[in-house]
Amino acid sequence: AEEWLEEALQRRPDLKQLSEIVESQEEEIRIAEALSWPIVSASGSWGFDRSSNIRYTNEDQSSAAAIEVRWELFTAGRREAQIRAARSARAEVAAQLKRLRLAVESEVRQAVIDLADAQERIKLQRVNLQIALESRRIVTAAYRAGTETLTRLNETQRDVTTADAELSRARVRLRQAWTDLRAAAGVNVDPVATEQAPDELTPP
Repeated sequence: AEEWLEEALQRRPDLKQLSEIVESQEEEIRIAEALSWPIVSASGSWGFDRSSNIRYTNEDQSSAAAIEVRWELFTAGRREAQIRAARSARAEVAAQLKRLRLAVESEVRQAVIDLADAQERIKLQRVNLQIALESRRIVTAAYRAGTETLTRLNETQRDVTTADAELSRARVRLRQAWTDLRAAAGVNVDPVATEQAPDELTPP
């Protein structure tokens, strides 16, 4: 199940969404912490200024520069409250992500178990069908030889039909198990590949 778990952790959209929310909450924490630092802004201008005519000389040149520093020294605990709120929101989302990861791991592991069980069932049903076919062959030969009754022949035919139906149901369960596993891992694979190798744990 480890390979499927790795795929799930990388591909599941719900996990991706929560991971991105955690990252955004970390940015919110950094923004809240940055409010404790001073804000420095600089500005400057350069040009010519003359109102009497449109001719400019070097004497009409003017320039200006300014630096502004703002620092809130006292906010009555507002900054600390913002930081605590951002950290609390991040912790809550991180806990949700952890719970979701555990749920996804459980879902994937259960899907792998169900798949292995479906594979074993289809193998057993194939054996049962072979046994039913062989039994019918023997009874048919005995019936032709006059040592078996028609009732017994009909019973063997019913056993073959039942075994064949059970094998068909096992194939359906196997395909469903593959679908469930791929859904749990967030993997999209061509379903035709499943039909080509239904008894293998790892899809082609």
